[in-house]
Amino acid sequence: MLRNFFLILLILLLLILNIPNIKAEAAANDSTNILLIPLDSRPACSDFVIDAGRIAGIDITIPPSKTLDYFTIAGEVEDIRKWLLNESPKADAVIISIDQLIKGGLIASREESLSDEEIDSLIEYLTELHRFIPHTPIYAFNILPRTQPQSSIDNYQQRRALMAYSRLTGLAHSGLPADDEALFEAISEITPENLNSYLDRFNQCEKLSKRLIEMTQSGVLDRLIIGLDDGEEFSIQNKVLDTLRQLEYDSLNGKVSLIHGADEIALTLLTEYVRSNSPRPLKVCVKYNKSDTLARTLPFMAVTIETVVKEKFNQLRCEIVETPTDADYTLYISVNDKSEGDKNLHEVKSKSTEHIAQLINQGYNVALIDLGIHFDKEETLLPSLIDRAVPINSLIAYSGWNTASNAIGIALSQAIIAVNSDDFVENLKFLNQRFLEDQFYLKDVIDTVNHALKKNGSFDTNYLDYGTEFEFATFVMRTAMSKKIADYKCSRAFRVPFKVNNIEYRLKDFDININYPWPRTFEVRLKVDNINLSQVR
Repeated sequence: MLRNFFLILLILLLLILNIPNIKAEAAANDSTNILLIPLDSRPACSDFVIDAGRIAGIDITIPPSKTLDYFTIAGEVEDIRKWLLNESPKADAVIISIDQLIKGGLIASREESLSDEEIDSLIEYLTELHRFIPHTPIYAFNILPRTQPQSSIDNYQQRRALMAYSRLTGLAHSGLPADDEALFEAISEITPENLNSYLDRFNQCEKLSKRLIEMTQSGVLDRLIIGLDDGEEFSIQNKVLDTLRQLEYDSLNGKVSLIHGADEIALTLLTEYVRSNSPRPLKVCVKYNKSDTLARTLPFMAVTIETVVKEKFNQLRCEIVETPTDADYTLYISVNDKSEGDKNLHEVKSKSTEHIAQLINQGYNVALIDLGIHFDKEETLLPSLIDRAVPINSLIAYSGWNTASNAIGIALSQAIIAVNSDDFVENLKFLNQRFLEDQFYLKDVIDTVNHALKKNGSFDTNYLDYGTEFEFATFVMRTAMSKKIADYKCSRAFRVPFKVNNIEYRLKDFDININYPWPRTFEVRLKVDNINLSQVR
């Protein structure tokens, strides 16, 4: 009897000691987990989504790095598909880049045409995935080929002729007069093999897009976005896009969207998921730095700023309101052009700086999109905000990354997630990552690095060798960025108090980790961590 008593006591003691572990496991299981198959392994397509997930309290899991693409090396498609099937039962949602799942990344999908067999294999896989996780939402996105010919067509004359052919075809498709003689001349300069190769990418991608729309109609996919990458106002891309627009999918209740963009789409789909349980649209007051900004068409874009904003607002269920008082946040869009003259540029930036400072001081949530026609540091607004000691850490979002669609999609997503989150520290990390990369690196330090490389004998900063060039570029980049970051941390704008929920904080310091994710200088992998804050009393 005594022996049984001690045995029962021992079991009870073990259960009591194990309760914290049981609770911890239950808490872990309660967290939201989304699987992401990224467009490619660049930070904008993977890290940005993971970081935004942290702001929202969502764990974003991507396949092991060894299975994903690396620069010009395609991802291991079969391994990625197996990983997704194995991990999907534990996921609350799945976000899939079709380009990664069918070709192993964006670059691979740009270079090679799709075969009918590859399309059939993908459709069968998606059907199997849906059957395996019938109650888990599957968000998918596919990118139409860009106007620029694939790099395998390396003859300069033929590449130029293909671009002319695409633009003239786009003009004719839009009902505008196209020069028949110029079109004939362009075609005559292109070999039939290269012309067929160029056109086949668009034809097969159109076929794939139609199949994906059918998959959405049948319920296999819960959401589908077809993106237009690196577009132009008139090109063959727009012909494909218009063909897809004519399909009858109105009955899908907004489950399919055709938009201009690429790198930001996974992030906007995460934002859709965050918003999925919110019944009302978010109210946004949109402010432009100039009256003509909304009508601007920036490089690598086929449409105006206004059209991009409308597309993103429709996707993310945002409603434009007239005043900041009526809005959840104010979206300030700055687009400057240094060719308009130094005096005019200074006046516009000064006025914008004052306007943003007023909005912040009045306690409004403000998201800033900071763009320039020439992607130049003289055109961006952030340096003026820093010089005037505006409390930039009060911003709920910032982006000046790459194209207009990228920047608008990133800033909108961060702002929406931020106003739905209590974790302002994670948002502060992402905000400062955007300051450091979008402004300090991409508008300034990259030029220093590229100049140093060329002076050192390098010919192509987009394809660095893994020896001297890569190490030298990394050294120059880290040295230059260290100085920029030190100057930023010493600025009044960095140290000035900022408010969060009517509580004032001061940013004292943070750690930074920065490197090149690929052997080229176009982007960096940049992480802000160990944020040091103090509460102002």
